[in-house]
Order: sequence, then C-alpha cells, then structure tokens
Amino acid sequence: NDFDTRRSNNCYSYAINRPFITTDHPLLFHTPKDLTCSGIGKNLEDSGIQRADSSGRCPNGYHKIALFIAPGEDFHFYRQDSNGTWSHKRGTDKISNTDAVGNIISDPNMAVRSYKKWAPDINYSEGCGTYCAKD
Repeated sequence: NDFDTRRSNNCYSYAINRPFITTDHPLLFHTPKDLTCSGIGKNLEDSGIQRADSSGRCPNGYHKIALFIAPGEDFHFYRQDSNGTWSHKRGTDKISNTDAVGNIISDPNMAVRSYKKWAPDINYSEGCGTYCAKD
C-alpha cells in the first residue's frame, strides 16, 4: 500500500501478485482493444494464467482471481486471499477487501461492483470467470 507501489500497479498486477516496476505489461494500465471476457481471457491464457477447473478450484501453488468487465469500458480483477475472502485494488488506490458499498467481499459475484465515486461512474456488471495465477 505504499504510494510508489500503488501508483505503478493496478488491479491486475495486484491480483496476480506481481508488482510491476515499469508500465510495459499489456494489462497494467492499457485497456485491451478487445474489451470482452473472451478477449481479456485470451490475454490471460497467453500470459500463462489458466482458467479454474469446473469446480472453481486451482492447483496447488496457485491462487484464484476473478475477472469482471464494464462492457466496452474497463476491466477489473479480484484476488482470493488465504482467509477465503477477496480483495482488490482499484487503479492507484489502496488495496481493499470491501466492495463499492463497504461490504467485506466473500464472493466477488455477489459484491456490489458499481462504483459511483469514480469519474466517470463505472459498473463492472459482467462476470468473466475465475482464473488461477501462480503464487
């Protein structure tokens, strides 16, 4: 949560637990051209991040991340923490384990993902599934 790390990392780098020093990663601050679940999913899989199995589990040595999009606008990732709850990092903000209305995130699919305090307001309404990132 220190300022320099926060401002050079976003929800993606936080979710995969790989802080970046530079901004040259394709999902760091650049919105992918194909801003769809399948488009971003392809980018994830091309970078070695795999889909969770049919029961939603990840293999040992991996942790779960969940992808959501605001169709045509933006993407957002959540990361499951060791205690079973989920956390995320909005842009250059601090890491948080609460949703848009302040509830602890026990399931990102049930979380309120409509952020009215951002400019412009944004709603990550479309769930794109669960993936597995290396620990």
